[in-house]
Amino acid sequence: MHINNLKLKDLHIVGYAEPFDSLAFGVNKSYGHLVDKLNYAIERIPEARKVEIYKRWNNVQVRYSRNYVVMVLSTIIVVLIFLLLVFRNRNVSGYKRIINQKNEEIGALQATLLEANKTLAFLSAHDTVTGLYNRNHMIQRAEEEISRFHRFHTTASLIVIELTPLHDDGDPIKSPAKEGVLKTVATNCLNTVREVDVVSRFSAEQFIILCPQTKLNAAKILADRLLDCLSTHYTLSENFKTAMGISELKVSEEFSEWFERTIKALHNSKRQGCGNVSVAQ
Repeated sequence: MHINNLKLKDLHIVGYAEPFDSLAFGVNKSYGHLVDKLNYAIERIPEARKVEIYKRWNNVQVRYSRNYVVMVLSTIIVVLIFLLLVFRNRNVSGYKRIINQKNEEIGALQATLLEANKTLAFLSAHDTVTGLYNRNHMIQRAEEEISRFHRFHTTASLIVIELTPLHDDGDPIKSPAKEGVLKTVATNCLNTVREVDVVSRFSAEQFIILCPQTKLNAAKILADRLLDCLSTHYTLSENFKTAMGISELKVSEEFSEWFERTIKALHNSKRQGCGNVSVAQ
């Protein structure tokens, strides 16, 4: 009632208690004989009269109000958070799609690069016409074989093949059929030698076969078999003579010395009219 009389505003209800009122009297001891009469009179007050007295002395008004501003702001914040989450998810999905696309492009580029590296590695070690190993690879493999010979004392043999045209009226090896002739020689070499042997096109008309862990006698048998194949091939036998030199690796010999001895044997085969295998001293 005091709050209502003061007309206070902007108050917030923090709790509610059921009202409880009672009518009581205090009596001086000198009037103690009135106690029983007063209690008797209070007990005889009708219920309607009690309600009337309660309303007059306890006229408290309870006001209920809602703060819609807080509710609206809360709703707006929730909606904004929801929109931000939707926007974020859309952006994340877009970035993931772009990342997956870029990863696929990178994978394709890596595959292309790997294939290009394989092709480059093949071309760096092989002859472009015949597909055989080239000069640099042959020298590398021969030096590896020499190192193995020094460590384990396992010998090796070298076979040099050279084609010489039969006719003097123009050099068939420089004709348009040159690549076909070289490929034929390469095919016969690969079909005759063993898997462990290394075949290379060392120069324009010169081929070298490296026979690892092979003694001279075994290499001579291989060279004779290859010479028979080349001599009986109709294209080669009608236009070229085949000379062969063979040598076995010696102690403390470098590749240049080993190759030089084999070339001397090749020249000896050519002096004898070709068509034979000459063994180096």
